[in-house]
Amino acid sequence: MDLLIATTVFAAVWYTRYRYDQPGAASDIKDWNTETRSTALFPYLALALSLPFERKRQENKIEIEELEAKVKRLQWDFYNGRYTSQYDYNDEWSLKPILFPCRTSHTRLFPQKHSFSYSYLLVGIPVGWRGWVSSLLTADLKTLPWKGRKPKTGWFNVDSADHLARGNDMHGLRGKLDKYLESQNEKVDDYPDAYLVTAPRFFGYSFNPVSFWYLYNRRRELKAMILEVNNTFDERRLYFLKDTEYDNGASGDENKNLAVGKVDQNGSQGQNPPDQKVLGRFVNSWPKDFHVSPFNSRKGAYSLSAHDPFFPLLSSRDGTALVNNTITLSSSKQHTKLIARVFSSTDSIDPRKLKGWGTFRFIASWWWVGLVTFPRIAREAAKLFFQRKLHVWYRPEVLKDSIGRNETQDETAIAAVFRDHLKILVESSDLTFVLQFLPGIATMSAENSFAPHTLRNKPNTQQCPVTFKITSPLFYAHISRCTSVSEYVKVALSKPDPGAATFHTSHPELLAKLFEETPSVIKLFKTWSWNTALADKHAVLLDAFPLAPTSLLNRLHWAPIHLFRRLPCPSNRHPLSDLDACAVHLPSTDAPKVRAYRKAVLKMLLSDYVAFGMPAVIDAALWIIKIWLCWLCVQSFDGLVGLCNGYRQLTVTEVGKVVMTCLGVHLWSGLGEVV
Repeated sequence: MDLLIATTVFAAVWYTRYRYDQPGAASDIKDWNTETRSTALFPYLALALSLPFERKRQENKIEIEELEAKVKRLQWDFYNGRYTSQYDYNDEWSLKPILFPCRTSHTRLFPQKHSFSYSYLLVGIPVGWRGWVSSLLTADLKTLPWKGRKPKTGWFNVDSADHLARGNDMHGLRGKLDKYLESQNEKVDDYPDAYLVTAPRFFGYSFNPVSFWYLYNRRRELKAMILEVNNTFDERRLYFLKDTEYDNGASGDENKNLAVGKVDQNGSQGQNPPDQKVLGRFVNSWPKDFHVSPFNSRKGAYSLSAHDPFFPLLSSRDGTALVNNTITLSSSKQHTKLIARVFSSTDSIDPRKLKGWGTFRFIASWWWVGLVTFPRIAREAAKLFFQRKLHVWYRPEVLKDSIGRNETQDETAIAAVFRDHLKILVESSDLTFVLQFLPGIATMSAENSFAPHTLRNKPNTQQCPVTFKITSPLFYAHISRCTSVSEYVKVALSKPDPGAATFHTSHPELLAKLFEETPSVIKLFKTWSWNTALADKHAVLLDAFPLAPTSLLNRLHWAPIHLFRRLPCPSNRHPLSDLDACAVHLPSTDAPKVRAYRKAVLKMLLSDYVAFGMPAVIDAALWIIKIWLCWLCVQSFDGLVGLCNGYRQLTVTEVGKVVMTCLGVHLWSGLGEVV
């Protein structure tokens, strides 16, 4: 393309000079000066310079047209009952979607012996594949840019939201994998092929203790794996493992011969063969730092011995792709405590080859397996507790490298206000570092950067970033009950407890300085009202952080929270906490955010007095009230019909039911306004 541009410019210059210098040229052309000739070249130069932009525009147009064509093809197949489409799929890929009928076994050796074995279903998905295979298996349909009616998921479904980081990614599993590799300081190009073996969802439900990610290099060799471990508390830990097994010593031709059966058991290839037990095996070990079972502490170490399902060189003949992985848990004293295996019980199944009766038989045989995974775990846990009398380790909070449980709606509402509070706290400080806040909420931006006002005017100043990562959503429930967020953070930093920590910071001493003293802007926010003299006194702060007016109605909305905060300490001079003060003075455009925060905090405070600190009990009570109002409506309906027809009179009780029914909606809406 660059050669074409250069040729165009040269031709334009040559043509202009040749035309002007001809003997028979017009006199007015001969009299043109150099400036006139240069001006004549402008259209040609403009055309030459616009060619790269036109090329980029054409490339983007082609890419958009290809994307729309893929989606239209999928929609056409869906509307016409065809279930064999795929998206972002290359027919030359050797990796295909596969069904793995398996068994899983657990053998506990120490301190008490216990073992069990169950059937288990795993599915394999090429990472990057999105679509469906018949009505049996679908993957990542939510991440496709559908227009109009969306297709339903298949009987068994793999959703990218269930894997790696919380939430969806527009690029599906491949996009989430690339981001995770970058976070581990790995090059994405080093692993062009990846395969996920996991337990699928059935009717939207799945409990998946462990998923296996197989990562292959450009030579189609298994060089890394990701173990995605989930516990029964909805917490997750990702282990990135590289192969520590020594080279099998086989060349590429030998691996191909092995795939087609040309190497015998003695490996007669004209040279000393490698140990056949090592071929295709992936081995690694790492320290345990994640709470999985209440009968094991967070100490010890894991070791993995996994077999490449597509060894060698991503070969996948029908039925030959098998799963055979073993995880061994050792105690801190190197005693083998637990051996867990998952292995193929029969040949793998290509879902594209299941038609009609075969699909029905497979669904009838395996639909229930995913639904009973958690009940099976609960039953074995009961045996270990009541029969084996094993010690129970209470769940600690996750460490910084783990992923906390999914947040509740109340915790999300509190997190939104806390982010605004933290922003005000940093921007009004005089410290010399930038704070990187990771809220740990899937629906919020993954990272927020806040800079003090002293650094905003100095863009070239060397800045020291401080990370503030929330590892557990329980952090937001804790700070909502505190009158001072600074006190809570300072106490947590002064007395660190890995088993109870709900946040992590890269520089504890710098974060402690941030919360060391409440700035005057936060104190000003705690003031319910202010006069002209107060406004003049804090004119600078009011210019930077304008306060929203606190009307009488707004104060009534906060009256229940005010009451609950003063119950432990009636002499409290500040009836509002730091977060409350920030929420009170948020602008009217954030009214939904403030309303959600106020409801969440009131629920947290109320649960401490009447529900043992469990907000879920308050939610259940509200549902009971709703059901009771509906029951009153049904009970009073017969009496109202009789009264209208004139053949009966209402008793005092029935009149009360009618009145409660009529006022029920108003009472409920009034309660919502107070909250």
